[in-house]
Amino acid sequence: MIDGKKYGITSTLVVLALVTSFLVSCGGGGGGTTITPPPPPPAPLPAGARQIGLSINDSARMDFNAEVNEARSANIQFTELTIAWDDVETAPGVFAPNPDFAAIANGFYPGTGLKLSLSFLTIDTVADRRPSFYQALPWDDPSVIDAAWNALSFTLDAMPSIQFVDISIGNEVNVYLKANPAQEDGYVAFVETLQSRLTTRMPNTPVGVKITADDIRNGDLRFAQRISANMDIAMITYYPLDAQAAAQPASIVFSDFNAIVAAHPGKPIHMAEIGYPASTQCNSSEAQQAEFLINAFVAWDQHPNEITTMTWVWQNDISPADVTALVNYYGISQICFAEYLATLGLHDYNAIAKPAWGALVSATATRGF
Repeated sequence: MIDGKKYGITSTLVVLALVTSFLVSCGGGGGGTTITPPPPPPAPLPAGARQIGLSINDSARMDFNAEVNEARSANIQFTELTIAWDDVETAPGVFAPNPDFAAIANGFYPGTGLKLSLSFLTIDTVADRRPSFYQALPWDDPSVIDAAWNALSFTLDAMPSIQFVDISIGNEVNVYLKANPAQEDGYVAFVETLQSRLTTRMPNTPVGVKITADDIRNGDLRFAQRISANMDIAMITYYPLDAQAAAQPASIVFSDFNAIVAAHPGKPIHMAEIGYPASTQCNSSEAQQAEFLINAFVAWDQHPNEITTMTWVWQNDISPADVTALVNYYGISQICFAEYLATLGLHDYNAIAKPAWGALVSATATRGF
């Protein structure tokens, strides 16, 4: 979920307001130089075949049904279910997840009207999520591939009633493989084999591998293009942070979306995670978070055929305990990284909506999602 990192609607409206104020203060601009206001922001593009998702999570009220109902009120069409291989296979050939999130999802989500995006973790950003008894073997060892397929098949068998938007078979794998480059070739062969088997089993469900937008934003396209070459879709996680994990300007989404699309010609793109912190300590605010969300939808409207889904992270801020746990998991001690994790939600931890939530409801409604 970590990503190291033209004018938007908000900035255009601010300029227009300032120009209007100036003209009024000068008596309507009669005589002297005529100032032409900027054009109005573009009209929202109808959703068409695009799909909008949200990472729905609990808040302090601990009422997941209420969270789902609120997500549906924002016209959300799908959410993400994350399941790690090492949580599924507890001994060689033994599948005993506890809790069994796939079975729970199958009993819950069909009644909500939500589809699912399944993230099956073989790598998770900084961690090898194979069960420990496989980690000494190469990724492309036939026994490892077959074991992963069996665990994934067990997971899918538990969800016969779920409609899937997509399936990811690794999360932000570029981060792990950059630290472990000797594993890259084997891992690519591993995921390509799983993709082929999934296509046979579920031909109408697109399959990909999530990577962060970092390398693309820095002009390094090699791995992004390699990992997606034989996938159905390119899957990107995008959080525009600087090297200190502070927020970059809310307008940067325009150039970043252009770069992401240019890096994957002819390949459908799923923005598998997108989010923006609201921390005033780290170059942002709740208003700026809302501005980023508005800009992201405008940028998406410019690439409706290339970017086909977008998943916002998260519905609610996570608890302080969860922030600490994630900081420890990722091993990043920067203050702004913790602030990023703590303020990413579109509501605070008490489920009080931030301005970005209203912006999301408006953006989805005006486009007909």
